[in-house]
Amino acid sequence: MPPNTVSVTRPGKWGNPFDFRSSDCCLLALSYGCRGDRRGRQEASVKAFREWVEPPAPGKKLVRYERGVRFGNDEKNFQVGPRFVVGPPPTLDAIRAELAGKNLACFCALDQPCHADVLLELANDPGTL
Repeated sequence: MPPNTVSVTRPGKWGNPFDFRSSDCCLLALSYGCRGDRRGRQEASVKAFREWVEPPAPGKKLVRYERGVRFGNDEKNFQVGPRFVVGPPPTLDAIRAELAGKNLACFCALDQPCHADVLLELANDPGTL
């Protein structure tokens, strides 16, 4: 890789844990307001990453993030498609310390949504809380 470049591919420290490439994730993509096709699922995986990695409200700490689609009510419901459960995200301080001013390398096409865009925004925006 060129100098000053950090890989943010999966698997890895900075990889997006939300892999929505499978068509099983169509309903999950729809739950994010995206289409169920390949591009919509890609967009939804980036939205899931942003939701997970953006700093929580002051005084709150995210310990576990869970996202899936369930149908039914409190007494009787069922899971549809995959469910993603991930641990705590990297802190904003860690993102800034390791990624600020760096080029980020991912396999996403340049004209497609990518979680690297979220990381770049958080790493380089001084106004982010």
